[in-house]
Amino acid sequence: QPAIQWLVDLLEAQSDWRDTDKPETFDWTWPALDQPTEAEWATVKKTNAEVDQIYMLANAGIDPEYLYYLRFGQGEYRAEINYDQAAYLEWLADREALTGGDTQTDT
Repeated sequence: QPAIQWLVDLLEAQSDWRDTDKPETFDWTWPALDQPTEAEWATVKKTNAEVDQIYMLANAGIDPEYLYYLRFGQGEYRAEINYDQAAYLEWLADREALTGGDTQTDT
């Protein structure tokens, strides 16, 4: 990764970019070299679900809809999530703007 990062830094420093050609970001993420088995992945999901339930029921009182958004809102399950109060308040404001303040859903 250090060699690749050196090349990325060089690319990012280029002044010859035309505005339409320069990428918006030069951030890179690397896939894990080893993948968990289905059984290991199921254990991770079960453990996360148990911890999420504890957080929702405990004094922390995490919003279940926001927790669902963090876990599944990007189109796939995310095992590692970070709860950020500012991000939650922004999500809540966006949600209220979309629903017109009505947070109840018809079942």
